[in-house]
Amino acid sequence: MAQFACISVDSQGQKIETRHEAASIQEVSSFLRTRGLTPVSINKIKKEALVRQTAREFFTLLKPKQIKMSEVASFFRQLATMLEGGVNLSECLDGLSSQIE
Repeated sequence: MAQFACISVDSQGQKIETRHEAASIQEVSSFLRTRGLTPVSINKIKKEALVRQTAREFFTLLKPKQIKMSEVASFFRQLATMLEGGVNLSECLDGLSSQIE
């Protein structure tokens, strides 16, 4: 399944930005409509962009803590290996988080 970045509008005209995992754009569109949202934009997120964004969010979370760079490098090596093996991102993160002490 692929990741999609979505911009939709609710019944009050509020803009909502979300991410969804689905097999196709049509599936995402259908899901949004069942939730009462009107899709404005649905774009497939490239794997590289998703990894880059996840890394950026991860490093933001790390700033207050003192984590060794070797541990960070090991985490991302394992993450990259799992993603290249076809494992879903959320499953990768669940698996890696269970290894953290």
